[in-house]
Amino acid sequence: NTLYRGILDNHPDFDKAGDINTLMTVNVDSINNYIAHLGKQIFEDADNSGINRKASLAFVDACEAYALAYPNSENTPENLFKAAEVAKSIRTFPKSLSIYDWILERYPDYEKASTSLFLKGFIIENNLGDDEKAREVYNEFLKKYPKHDLADDVEFLIQNLGKTDEEILEMIESKRKENTSK
Repeated sequence: NTLYRGILDNHPDFDKAGDINTLMTVNVDSINNYIAHLGKQIFEDADNSGINRKASLAFVDACEAYALAYPNSENTPENLFKAAEVAKSIRTFPKSLSIYDWILERYPDYEKASTSLFLKGFIIENNLGDDEKAREVYNEFLKKYPKHDLADDVEFLIQNLGKTDEEILEMIESKRKENTSK
């Protein structure tokens, strides 16, 4: 539906517009309203995780289709970011990572590009368990965004790659005790 609407919006004189209208399964008068509607459905009839997986997948697909049909729209990077977050929520990590890459490659000046890079590294580390690849992404983050609010967090993550939560807590507690005794 999103791609069909994109064809109709971007090519109003297309001679097969009538055929496309018959292929659309819902009336999509405003593509932005349609995407928003799909976004609301994520929380309707939710499963035990709090979201509707089928609606989530439809939302992600629609956001990607929107980016293909309207690559220069000011809404495109935000729609992609939301889609990546939804994909992450339903644990489709490869999809989430590919969307973050799409943002980073196509929309490097987008206000959440830095957050996209951070989240990419975080997913690789915490959900995919690839510490070396995470280190590469985190170092890329520090190189691109050395003064970002998350830079200190990224440095901490790099220093503690491969450590268990218990090891990190032990280290923090040890440093706290050390600082208290001074």
